[in-house]
Amino acid sequence: MSIADKLKKTLSETNFFKKEEEPVGLAQVAPNEELVDSEEEFDDLTEHVVPNIVSINPKVERVNKFEDLATQLVNKIKNTPYWAEFSMKSQEKMISKYFDKKVKTPKYVEIPYSLTDKLTFIEEVLKSVV
Repeated sequence: MSIADKLKKTLSETNFFKKEEEPVGLAQVAPNEELVDSEEEFDDLTEHVVPNIVSINPKVERVNKFEDLATQLVNKIKNTPYWAEFSMKSQEKMISKYFDKKVKTPKYVEIPYSLTDKLTFIEEVLKSVV
């Protein structure tokens, strides 16, 4: 059998349009499947992970890319008389949600940011309020 005949046989037996199923690993999740069942479970996970991310390299100086946004939020918080009544965890959540909402606005959507930038923002706001 010649090489051309082997190639013809292989091409006729192979279905190139059949999608092979990929094994599901730890990093792969179905599109509609939730990674975390509840907000409490998420809080439990981030409680242990987030501080570790921040302390990976403490010598690196973190710069707040959103100083004007932080200033706006600090002013709002200072004008909120009952802010101190919230727990630290609740304050962090509110600041985080504010950040997530504002970075999607046209003014900030072009600024690339990472989790470290977000954590720096939260940290700076909390320091400014105290």
